Amino acid sequence: MCDSQVPNKFIDRILWCDCVQGMKALPDNCIPMTLTSPPYDALYLYGGHSFNFKAVAAELFRITEPGGLVVWIVQEQIVDGSETGSSSRQRLFFQELGFNLHHTMVMHGSGTRHHHKVRYGGPLQFAFILSKGEPRHINLIRDRPNKHGGRTKSFMQRFPNGELLKQHKWTTRTWGVRGPIWHYATGLHIAQERYTNLHPARMAEPIARDHILSWSRPGDLIFDPMCGVGTTAKMAYLNNRHYLGMEIHGPYWVKALRRLRDVRQRQKALS
Repeated sequence: MCDSQVPNKFIDRILWCDCVQGMKALPDNCIPMTLTSPPYDALYLYGGHSFNFKAVAAELFRITEPGGLVVWIVQEQIVDGSETGSSSRQRLFFQELGFNLHHTMVMHGSGTRHHHKVRYGGPLQFAFILSKGEPRHINLIRDRPNKHGGRTKSFMQRFPNGELLKQHKWTTRTWGVRGPIWHYATGLHIAQERYTNLHPARMAEPIARDHILSWSRPGDLIFDPMCGVGTTAKMAYLNNRHYLGMEIHGPYWVKALRRLRDVRQRQKALS
């Protein structure tokens, strides 16, 4: 059951629409988590549709519930030998709207190869974790091996008068919290559904999965206003969340619908 204030007609749906107009149909303060990756400057055409960043950002702030989060994954272009700086401007505008910049992360495509004569690789792909007030839910992933895991350590507590009086002991955890740079494979084979290759810049499924697990609870509604071929929706469904997607480009929308249908059929066959 979904406890969101979003009307039932929007739950577990992918809509063919302009996302600004689509978001206007949603009530205020209704979305617990948004996960999306907007166009990276003019790197790809996306069917020739325009992208009004400020209008999208303003609607996202309006519909995000108190304590809700927006995960905004973005990268900029290099134009005339210089990075555009668009991601920095977007981050500042989100803050002007009232979002807190809870965290800045880097999503590194381990399968990519950038060869430049004048810089160390290409522009970074950021994930801005934006919260409306204090985040309502955080579940940091622990998958970093701890070389001291399971060992008992101790330290002496020093009191204000300078005296060392008490020894504290604790056992270290086997796994630590991962860092702010996440590494993922990229390329044509990052999705089981090969027909999603129609999209030139698909989000890697593990990126969507790990953000969903980190910033939401089972049963939450996960929103993607520019859902492309449905990666966010697929990973929300597979991780016991509800989804709502919006996509303006018809060919991507058709593939997203097919993808969710195929995923549901595979899950049904396994049950």
